[in-house]
Amino acid sequence: MGNQSAVCSDRNCATAECNVNWKDFNTDEEPPASEDTLRRHFLGVYREGNALHTGGTGYKRQLWEGALEIYRHEVTGIAIWSQALDLAEPTVSVGNLEVLFHYVSVARFRELTDFSQGAPGLWSGPEAASGPHGKGVYTTRREPGEFRTLEAAAWNKHSTQIQKDPSSMASYVEQVPYCVAIIAPKEHCFNVKRRATPEMIHGPGKTVLGEAMAQGCDVWVIQSPDREKAIRNVATNSEACLRREFGQRECSLGGEHPSTLVTATFLASCLWAQGNRQEAEPLLRRALAGCDKALGANHPYTLNCVGNLAQCVEEQGMAQEAEELFERVLAGFETSLGEHHVRTLEACGDLAECFHEHGKLEEAERLHRRALAGFEKALGSEHQRTLQSAEMLGFVLSTIGKKEKCTSKSADMVDTPSRERSCMKNDFGARNCFLIGILRSDRQEVNQHGSTGPMQEAEILFRRIKTAREHRLGMHNLTTLQAFENLGMFLGLTGRHQEAIQHISTAFAGFQTLCGVMHPNTQRCAKELVELRDMHSKTA
Repeated sequence: MGNQSAVCSDRNCATAECNVNWKDFNTDEEPPASEDTLRRHFLGVYREGNALHTGGTGYKRQLWEGALEIYRHEVTGIAIWSQALDLAEPTVSVGNLEVLFHYVSVARFRELTDFSQGAPGLWSGPEAASGPHGKGVYTTRREPGEFRTLEAAAWNKHSTQIQKDPSSMASYVEQVPYCVAIIAPKEHCFNVKRRATPEMIHGPGKTVLGEAMAQGCDVWVIQSPDREKAIRNVATNSEACLRREFGQRECSLGGEHPSTLVTATFLASCLWAQGNRQEAEPLLRRALAGCDKALGANHPYTLNCVGNLAQCVEEQGMAQEAEELFERVLAGFETSLGEHHVRTLEACGDLAECFHEHGKLEEAERLHRRALAGFEKALGSEHQRTLQSAEMLGFVLSTIGKKEKCTSKSADMVDTPSRERSCMKNDFGARNCFLIGILRSDRQEVNQHGSTGPMQEAEILFRRIKTAREHRLGMHNLTTLQAFENLGMFLGLTGRHQEAIQHISTAFAGFQTLCGVMHPNTQRCAKELVELRDMHSKTA
């Protein structure tokens, strides 16, 4: 990871005399032209559908986790997504655009590179609501090649916190190994050293509290006046760019070249996230056929294509094919990576969700328990992937519990067709459509039963998830808000309307702040609140 001599050898030292040479992290000099590699790329050939020519740049082009195309900086090890989140209107000229770099943890990187949640996720971090220089997306103009070490990147982003507690450096280093390029109109980009955001009442170079910025740091804040419009722009620009890239690679490399197949998969994911299943499915089938031939049936990227196709056909109601495809993914990873590999556990969870969608509750519960036990052992009990697995198990147990207690009419409502329950599958990982379906069924029959057996275990899981996410991620995070909503929905199912309203009101307020009033998550919570309040008034 480069030279780490600049970091204090005593990680527990937090005194003013701590001998850390912070100057090693600072520079007020403008980066040399040779280090403008990514800025020039994202404002140039990238917009024409071309990849970065990495020769002599210090970057290597790689597939990350067998699924995502990245450029990895050879010195720092920082990985940057090959795509950019372009917030600008397509008609904005290049001269009026700025390219900035958002350094994040691995969990945030996964969120931001998911076409179904990337743009809204920009505003889900704690700084987005109350950063040291005001609300917005915190970025820098410095690309990975301009940092010598991960510590330098961490210092640039978190210098205020690290100065107060030098021993915190290690934890902040974990928040910068990944990077996403953001293209935005210059008027929305604040170089806070020279241009104050509206909240910086003490002027440029100061925090909102009037504290001076650390010397040499390059911090930019993106403040979009219309987030919903920016989110739509990202979808439009991503699709247009990927179409051009797909066309370029198909012409120059051929339709079966691995790079062409990678782009086909990216384009299909982008189309799928926008609801264009009709065009996404043929692209995924084409990419899968090509990967089978070029890479082999059990290559990680081939299995990734199988999984994408499985989700696509499942959402179109092709249950049998979806199950067969998910089973193939699990068997493939078990063969190539082993039963306990994280990717195998993810495939196990995907198949479990598929079984749940199709009403095969015993199989779903068994696989979710296997996945959760594996994640807890491999990643720890509070890792976000572990919590996601616990959430899925909680949903299955909720369904089992209601099916055991409800009358036949209500039980039929539990078995909602998969195409209805999965309608929000791409909404920030939400898998609670079936809960909403039950909530809208005959509440008197559902609510007259207490929480017993599977329902008790489900409640423990939902509360555990909410507490862990609130503690680890904070309240200005989409997955934390989703945990509040899920617990609220569960409480509503068991007749505790007042507590349910409190939790969903919290989720509603958070989604409104982060995503906007018209976003599906905000609208969904608004509808849930209306129904819960109506139920509460009838039972009061």
